[in-house]
Amino acid sequence: LLDEGLGAEDIAITVAGLDRYRPYVEREATLLSVPLSLRSGSSLDATPGGRLFAALREAAAQDFSYDSLRDLLLSPAWPWREPELGRALLAEGRRRHAVASWPERSAERAPAGSRPVGRRADAWERSLSEPLRSWYRRLAARIRAVAGAGSFAALLKSYNAFASEFLAAEGWDESADLTLARCVVELQGLARAEAET
Repeated sequence: LLDEGLGAEDIAITVAGLDRYRPYVEREATLLSVPLSLRSGSSLDATPGGRLFAALREAAAQDFSYDSLRDLLLSPAWPWREPELGRALLAEGRRRHAVASWPERSAERAPAGSRPVGRRADAWERSLSEPLRSWYRRLAARIRAVAGAGSFAALLKSYNAFASEFLAAEGWDESADLTLARCVVELQGLARAEAET
């Protein structure tokens, strides 16, 4: 393009995975004496807003382990509607040793090397009393809906239900607020594109 007379300032190159390929792009530009001005954004999952979605997914994937709920409920990045209930839930879980769910025994034996047959016992259900148990049940149900959404539209609907029930409207860190809004806008776009196919 440069040999054809196009100015370097008129050329844009898009590189997927720039973090990985940046040294190679810079080296080639230097070798060819091509001026280079690199610009890149960060991945949404590396932002406070994106980390909320990751924390919700992680809590569901770990069957609501103590560590995953602690990371979700105590993060300063997003304000909770009832933060005192989250802190009380964790304090009670610590006191009652609600560390992780476990497989319940079943009369049926699982084949060697496979996951045990039967349900998983929820440490929180077994450890909490009211009103924390009810709050936990609502929280876990909303998180499961987000993590188990089968489409972008279902994910958006589940996230909105979770946010309206559990997240505060005020008290957001500006960065977290903006990046979460960006995540929701992208999710809306994906839901629209999915609906058009």
